[in-house]
Parts: sequence; structure tokens; C-alpha cells
Amino acid sequence: MRQWPLAVPVERGDIRRMILSRFPYKLLYSVEPDCLFIIAVAHMHRAPDYWIDREPS
Repeated sequence: MRQWPLAVPVERGDIRRMILSRFPYKLLYSVEPDCLFIIAVAHMHRAPDYWIDREPS
């Protein structure tokens, strides 16, 4: 993810989705100028879109 942050598909807007290979989770993040901002780690079978209406903390 650090080497090629734009290599994974876009989930929504500028938020990218990386599916973890051994676990049923997806990592949602955005690429910022100086860092990667992790938005959520979402279980893909239990409310996978829970993060959409959350306020950033």
C-alpha cells in the first residue's frame, strides 16, 4: 500500500478500498499529499458500509 497507494480500486469519491487476503475485511483509505489516511477497517459481511455516514474524528 505504501509503494503503490493508487493501485487499488476506488470505493467512493477519493476513498480507496484494499481487500485483505486472509481475512474478510477491507481497508478504506485516502491518499493525502504527505500521508495515507485510514478511514475504516470494515468487515465485508457485517454492515460493510457502516463508515459512510460517520464523522471524521
